[in-house]
Amino acid sequence: MRTKPYAALRVGAGDRRRTNQEVVLMSQSTSHESGSGFLIRGTKPLGMLVVLALAVGVAMALVVSVSFPKQASAATNENLLRNLTITSTTIDTHTKEVTVKGNVTFASGVEKAWVGVHVSQVVGRVHTVEGAEEKAIRGDKGLVPFTFTFSAWEGRFAPGKATLEGYAATYVRSEGTWDEDDLEPYGVRLVSNH
Repeated sequence: MRTKPYAALRVGAGDRRRTNQEVVLMSQSTSHESGSGFLIRGTKPLGMLVVLALAVGVAMALVVSVSFPKQASAATNENLLRNLTITSTTIDTHTKEVTVKGNVTFASGVEKAWVGVHVSQVVGRVHTVEGAEEKAIRGDKGLVPFTFTFSAWEGRFAPGKATLEGYAATYVRSEGTWDEDDLEPYGVRLVSNH
């Protein structure tokens, strides 16, 4: 038979009385045995204050971030990169390397951008050959050309239909954001350059 938490207080006349600390300890051991109850009396006040202060700090940070969103500036409203275009897609029939040429328009203030292209081609019924390339390009305001030459990761490209997609991106340091222009996948022809 298990004793109840404060059963020690019901002692006979000849027994000594228990102190408050002994009663609390007895209460803790009984509540842990039963798996229920939580005793805060043993926790230190400084620890509780630290936990409370952290909770208040997190709550305030959430309120501030929701109440004051980042203001958009003129730099984010203007497209810094635009008109990403592909001008030619050719294939060297001897090396099976694809060459993709194109250009992108830099707005004022853009000096460098990362440009990437991805080409995929179905060969046979089920096999798809893929390859991609990306690099940083530099330029002044206006039209900036780029050229990529790459092989397939596995297999070989062949003259004919293929799918191309691409992107151009630049980092806006003053805003801490990226500005980009994407090319959704579209059909191209890999034309032999010989």
